[in-house]
Amino acid sequence: MTQLEKLQVFDIEATLDLATEFNTLYGTSKKFNRAKLRRILEASLVYDKNYYCSVLKEENKIVGLLVGVASEGVYFDDVLASELGWYVKPEYRGRKSLAMLKDFEIWAKEKAKADFVVMSYTSKMSNLDLLYTKLGYEAIEFTYKKALR
Repeated sequence: MTQLEKLQVFDIEATLDLATEFNTLYGTSKKFNRAKLRRILEASLVYDKNYYCSVLKEENKIVGLLVGVASEGVYFDDVLASELGWYVKPEYRGRKSLAMLKDFEIWAKEKAKADFVVMSYTSKMSNLDLLYTKLGYEAIEFTYKKALR
């Protein structure tokens, strides 16, 4: 049975492995920084209430993760809760993976006191545009990148 849980210390290694899988499938040309993600995951557990992390488990195996952060907007007083990474193995996508998004929205509203939730996706996952629109999200900007080295 698939279960949504808050990240626990003993989940970190398996969560990093799943993030590595995501980066292999959908990542950019940049090298995946496992140590940086470890610091974010640990911060979500220990001292930083602005970080969110939940995992989806099937028979105690991590099959999904959602990592987010809450921060103030630059040009206005609103607080934004932004998804930093969301990946669920394809065979486990569906209602339980959508429960992760709902849980993130609840955390954003109740714990982070956020005014908005911001979700994103890579160009390799453009089918998420339809999902986000169906769930009431609206496109607000497009992101471009240019390598400088």
